Amino acid sequence: ILTPAQILALPGDIRIIGTRWVHTDKNQKQRLLALHLCHKTGKTREQVTKEYPFAAKSRLVVQGHQEDASDIRTDSPTASLLAFNLVSAVAVLKGWQVLAADASTAYLQSHGISRLLILRPPRPPPPGLGPNDLLRAKGSIYGARDAGRSWWKRLYKSLRQNGWRMSAIEPALFILASGPSLLGVLITHVDDIYACGKSAFRGLIGQMGWVVRQSRPDLMVNVSMAAQAMGAPRVKDVVALNKAVKLLKDSSEHKWCFKKPSFKLEEAVVFSFADSSFANVEGGKSQCGYVVGLTTKDIFDGDLVPILVLETYSGSIKRVCRSTLAAEANGFLAGAEAAEYLRMLLMELTHPDIPIRDLDNHYLKEKIAMFTDARSLEQSINKDTGQPADKRVRILLAQVKEMIGENTFEDDAPAYATWVDTSQMLADVLTKEGCDREPLLYALAEGVWQLKASKAAQERKLLIRAGRHSRKAARSRAEDGC
Repeated sequence: ILTPAQILALPGDIRIIGTRWVHTDKNQKQRLLALHLCHKTGKTREQVTKEYPFAAKSRLVVQGHQEDASDIRTDSPTASLLAFNLVSAVAVLKGWQVLAADASTAYLQSHGISRLLILRPPRPPPPGLGPNDLLRAKGSIYGARDAGRSWWKRLYKSLRQNGWRMSAIEPALFILASGPSLLGVLITHVDDIYACGKSAFRGLIGQMGWVVRQSRPDLMVNVSMAAQAMGAPRVKDVVALNKAVKLLKDSSEHKWCFKKPSFKLEEAVVFSFADSSFANVEGGKSQCGYVVGLTTKDIFDGDLVPILVLETYSGSIKRVCRSTLAAEANGFLAGAEAAEYLRMLLMELTHPDIPIRDLDNHYLKEKIAMFTDARSLEQSINKDTGQPADKRVRILLAQVKEMIGENTFEDDAPAYATWVDTSQMLADVLTKEGCDREPLLYALAEGVWQLKASKAAQERKLLIRAGRHSRKAARSRAEDGC
């Protein structure tokens, strides 16, 4: 609390920042979820209310929007969904336990504040303060523009002091190693931490945690298309989004699981399923999607193999494509770039004592397993003759080849791309609405996939082909006047 003399000594241009109370019910989310699931659990409203009673919490928050942000640095790294899923994959591959927690009153534990921050008490003021008193902040407080960065600096310093180092290519991903041996992996997101590792490091992170992220990528395309229509939504866009919401509620039992596979982390191969739908987005644009993760080198044998899905994506291709092949090539390149990024992360984990520049220049990279359901794209990538007439597509294909493996022009050289039946294409559901979601959901829940199409899928394909032939024959008879 500033004295009258200290108030008079303040600079004339100092800005006094307001504060306010934020009142919350800590059990509200759990109570609402439990009430929504009453029809499945059989609990009454009274039982749910008793299990999750009203839990009041009040927090003093700085009104940071009143601050002059021109000289205040506010950025701080947060982990990506890929990093989160990579930690989960490492946990099952190494057989390590996962720890998730949050830092209690994290922002109040950050380093002291160096700038002059004068605050006005909220209404009603806390005990011992009057409405006309002024306060000087001694540290970062919730709501201050640099509160997040101040906490990040404190957390980063603490992790470094305890032997962790931050990834060179993925901010907020930390690695604990002893020589070439990996001991732990950790990611941070604001005041939450998600980590796995050997028991020697678990005590360092006992009070930190993580909030679980998205777990239903099979509906990504619905959200993506709704977001693209947000500027000028129509009735059909609202109807489509409502259907997606209902579908999500009706299928809430689906999960994204990480089950321990039969291969080791050092044996893992990066895979990528990439697909596109031509001109199915407003404005003539095309939708693409990819699924990347880790698997075993036996994935090409056709039998059931373990996989760990780490990242999914669905979005429109920014450039208008001139053909189906162009759309497929753009989507394939996006999947290849995501797979290359994961491959470098994997190499960094399996060679923790080697600098990233040496890994990129001197270490042999495993071939990326790339999959597409477009025959024309697969043939264009894998053959050295018969290139497409569209020169832009040629450039895209050259980028893909350079990224996922150089061509040795040997007869036994591994292919750049492998064709899969649409029934086995995990990214198909990420490119259009209304298609079969089961292949991706099954892969996410069970952690397995096979290259060879199932017997049911083959029979369904034959029926579709027979129907197409019969319709073509009927049109021919009608044109001949028979």
